[in-house]
This record gives sequence, structure tokens and C-alpha cells, in this order.
Amino acid sequence: HKFDLGARSCVVPMLSTLSLTLSYQVGVPSGRAAIATRSAGGPAMMARTPLMAGNWKMNTDLDEAVALAKAVSAEADKASGVDVAVCVPSPFLIPVKEALAGGKVGLGAQDCHWEDAGAFTGAISTSMIKSVGSDYVLAGHSERRAGFGDSDADGNKK
Repeated sequence: HKFDLGARSCVVPMLSTLSLTLSYQVGVPSGRAAIATRSAGGPAMMARTPLMAGNWKMNTDLDEAVALAKAVSAEADKASGVDVAVCVPSPFLIPVKEALAGGKVGLGAQDCHWEDAGAFTGAISTSMIKSVGSDYVLAGHSERRAGFGDSDADGNKK
């Protein structure tokens, strides 16, 4: 799959692929409960900066990944009021981190294993992901559930 990196339109759809707010807190009401609590004069939830993360899935080769990371970084530097991250295929974590250096785009991995080490061929642990400078990791993605049989329990362990 080739990306036309000269066109701004390739960056914006990639950034809007997945929009998440990741800083949920245990014990803090959310959804309807949060609205009811705030409406009743109770404690309001902390204001959070939205995180817009683009999941590159199994797309790009190394050169395309680095070029796309640079293009996303240039566009993200113009955005305010939102944090931005890219979740890239694991072989590209280090080169994409290097391409993002000096910008405001965070780096994410696309999956992890819940064990820190062991005989899990092809799996990567959160400590491995963190050691290469990744800020985020996707866990419990619907494609992992549908294509690889990941369960709620698996997602919770991750």
C-alpha cells in the first residue's frame, strides 16, 4: 500500500482513524453517572486533553513508515488542544521514534503480551515496548479479538 505523502489528505484521515481518551481513573464516575454526579453538584471529572492516535495496522514498509511519521509530526505541530500518537508495526518502533524526535507526537505499539518474559515466540512484552521509547500500546483491539481470538480476559491482562 503506497501513501501519497505530498498530500495533506493522507495525514488527516490517518490521524482520525482512532480517537481515544486514555486517562480513565478507577472510582471516578464516567458516562451517564458522571453527568448525573456533575448535575447534582458533585465532583466534576478532571479536564483531559483528548488523545488522537492513528493505528497504522499492517501497512507501510520502513521507508514509508519513516516518511509518514515525519508528515504526521509536521501536521501535529500545528494542532492545539489535542495530544497525538501513532501506533506502528513493531519492526518500525525505533526508526519511527527517531523520526518523531523533537516533535509532539507520541509513539505506540499495536499489541503486547501480558507476560514480561518467557517462551512466547513473536510476542513483545510491555517492558520491551517501553525500552524502545514507546509511550502507548493498544490492548483489546477488535481486530485482535476477531482475527486472533483475544478475549476480554486477555485484554484485561495486557
